[in-house]
Amino acid sequence: MSEHPADAAGDVKQVEEKEVLEFADLPHRFHQFENPKHGPHFDKDDCRWPSIVGHFFRVIVQDPAIKGFVFLNHGDADIELRFASVEFGRIEKNMVTLASSLGIKWKTHPTEGQTIGKHAYRGKRWVSDGKGEAAEAQRSEMVFKFLHAGCALYIDNLVWEEPYWKFERNPEQQENPLGNSFESLLHLISNFSQAQFDVYFFQTGTNSISAATAWMPRPIPLGSVRCKL
Repeated sequence: MSEHPADAAGDVKQVEEKEVLEFADLPHRFHQFENPKHGPHFDKDDCRWPSIVGHFFRVIVQDPAIKGFVFLNHGDADIELRFASVEFGRIEKNMVTLASSLGIKWKTHPTEGQTIGKHAYRGKRWVSDGKGEAAEAQRSEMVFKFLHAGCALYIDNLVWEEPYWKFERNPEQQENPLGNSFESLLHLISNFSQAQFDVYFFQTGTNSISAATAWMPRPIPLGSVRCKL
């Protein structure tokens, strides 16, 4: 009789449990900032986000005491930086100085006591009910690692063209027709996840229509289409 796959997975399970301890219980610091649109670095629309990352987030996360980080751009609403470190007090003092020099203003400050595994990236958004404490803690760390890897890769794609940071142009027209290597990544993520998402269409003017996902609040849509890359 052949061995059941679950019985043969002992070594894999042990590795996964060991990996969970890498970030588990590390303080998770979640900062939101107003999205800067002025100044010598942030006045150009197509360079604003890479310049925010290059001039601000990239400098902060170079600190070796930061074990992982995530940054996000919510457009006009805000931008955010999340990081895991036991030395957050010293790091955040440096953040205040750098943010002030760049004209970046805080919107909200971290919730004290929040950690990876016990608080961040948990709940129904990330894991189904009934899986238990250990499963939720593991999922919390896996989500954080996944997002961290993407943000670290984004930084690796930045190029400096004074006074702006820009995203590296990818010349592979067949695989990345819009010139962005993340096009291929989105394609591969869709390949392994088989994830679908809805795109909604809205009237934004007499002769104009815009599109948005469910995460971007809009008026009643004209219609929608379900997509899978």
